Amino acid sequence: FQLPTPTEEVVNVDGRWEVVFMSDDKKSKTDAIAEFKQEGDKVTGTFLTPTGDYRYLEGQVTDNELYLSAFDGSHAFVFKAKVDSAANSMQGDFWSGRHWHEIWLAFRNDTITMPSSESLTKMKAGKTTIDFSFPNLAGKNVSLKDEKFKNKVVVVQVLGTWCPNCRDETELFSNIYNKYRGKGLEMVGLAFENGETLEAAKPILERYKKHFNIGYDLLYAGKASKKVASEALPNLTGISAFPTSIFIDRSGKVRHIHTGFSGPATQNYQKEVAKIEGIINDLMNETM
Repeated sequence: FQLPTPTEEVVNVDGRWEVVFMSDDKKSKTDAIAEFKQEGDKVTGTFLTPTGDYRYLEGQVTDNELYLSAFDGSHAFVFKAKVDSAANSMQGDFWSGRHWHEIWLAFRNDTITMPSSESLTKMKAGKTTIDFSFPNLAGKNVSLKDEKFKNKVVVVQVLGTWCPNCRDETELFSNIYNKYRGKGLEMVGLAFENGETLEAAKPILERYKKHFNIGYDLLYAGKASKKVASEALPNLTGISAFPTSIFIDRSGKVRHIHTGFSGPATQNYQKEVAKIEGIINDLMNETM
């Protein structure tokens, strides 16, 4: 569709909104939060969900409609909504490319917050550690039992190169690793890719590693699937989002599991960075 000609009077959507996305048959729902910043008829912002955000959205408002879109290299998003100023609400449609459509409803709510990022994936009862063995880009299997992880704080990043939120987290993790790698921190990325084999995924992983200047190992862990990722880490209750990050202390015990990532398009980004660095620093400052 084509955006309408801007009008002199425009609706105000600036602020924070409580959102629900619904399938066309209304049988499945996802809670979210919209953060919008408006200047005149121009709007920027994003939607936050318990598993990540929709990154940088931009568009405009008219007298009673909102239009937003984004293309991140993998996904083309379009949002459209009718705004009811009297009711402080809006209702609209969301398209992801040609294959996905949802209805969305929003209600102005300045105090709405997301569930804790550590509430979605946990250790199974009686389990305190994880392990795996997957090949790095040279084809050598890497395990947490390897000598380089011994007595180190370890961050295990569950990611996919196709995942926009993973890219935001990877940029941060690469910087953190380069800052702390000589001070007792190790990281390792478990990549779940569209390629069926290491050989198929290797060129993409090599470009990804070079682009983000990643100093830690990227391992090919399997196909891009939450089910496959959950099976790869059976001591967890399940992987519900890419990325998921697992923070392990020097004794090998899992101490934190962080689901999703609020990237630089969100108002919460600096708090997210501070939280992650705080977890790492606290673990590094502990004595065994």
